[in-house]
Amino acid sequence: DVFLGCESITHAFGFFFTMFGVCTGTTTVMWKPDAPMTEVAGAIKRHKITAVVCFPVMLHKLSEHVELTGVTLDTVKKILFTGGCIPTTLGRKIRSQFSLECFRNLYGLSEALSPACMPSWDETDCNNIGFPSGLVQLNVVDVETGLPVGPYRTGELHIKAPTVTRGYSRKTGTVSAVDEGGWLASGDLVYYNEDGRFYYYERMKSLIKCLDYEVSPSELEEILLSNPFVAEAVVVGVLHPEFGEVAKAFVVLKDSACPGMSPTSEELQEFVAARTAFFKHLYGGVVIVQSIPKTRTGKAKRQKLKETGKTSKTN
Repeated sequence: DVFLGCESITHAFGFFFTMFGVCTGTTTVMWKPDAPMTEVAGAIKRHKITAVVCFPVMLHKLSEHVELTGVTLDTVKKILFTGGCIPTTLGRKIRSQFSLECFRNLYGLSEALSPACMPSWDETDCNNIGFPSGLVQLNVVDVETGLPVGPYRTGELHIKAPTVTRGYSRKTGTVSAVDEGGWLASGDLVYYNEDGRFYYYERMKSLIKCLDYEVSPSELEEILLSNPFVAEAVVVGVLHPEFGEVAKAFVVLKDSACPGMSPTSEELQEFVAARTAFFKHLYGGVVIVQSIPKTRTGKAKRQKLKETGKTSKTN
């Protein structure tokens, strides 16, 4: 294989796959994380890349580039990504654009360094994060009781592995990252099936508590992204005088949207309301923006959007 890595080696994911190439003798082409897609596509053709390693945001941009330009990247047979799930619609589109033998969503976090959970190499259904990696133990516990839960029950993922960090460095000293048993609480909600295959659900701190119901932002984002005019969508929780906390969406419309045909904020609210239970409605409104603020790794700056949401009116 010839790998294309578009992530900085200062990030755990980028570092892991750079070292993977060194240890296995795999040719690895390093590219700038913020490079234009014309450069990325050119690198894929020039170096005959067979495997792309990236974050979801780059995967989305690459797919859009292929769709808009019609470029053929037929050497790519494997795509590996991490940093969150991708919408089902995007997964289907990518599978139609590339002849993939492998399409894997790897789960990990900096505190564990290497991927803690990985699908098999022949996996082409990217909606799961696979099975525990070698030497890694995983446990899913109830958020309230801390007790282990069974299949299809959502809980917080706890990780135990030789690569898990001992703690965090603070001015006052080192703060332990694990409990007495050596388990690291990930802060991520997951579930697993009867075969032991794991599925990512949501980041715990991202959950919205509306009318005493838990609302997953990623579920609402996927619904918004199913609208043909929506290019990007991020949902955050904002305070509401009656409902406690409600969902508010920030949306980027596609450039190809024809003037006068693009949906309004109210129409996007109705679009979501028609497809969800009452407590999942976008009572915080929809804000149409030119761009979504992101970190260097392409993740949405949700806290910044929450602060922005405080200053705008909720419905």
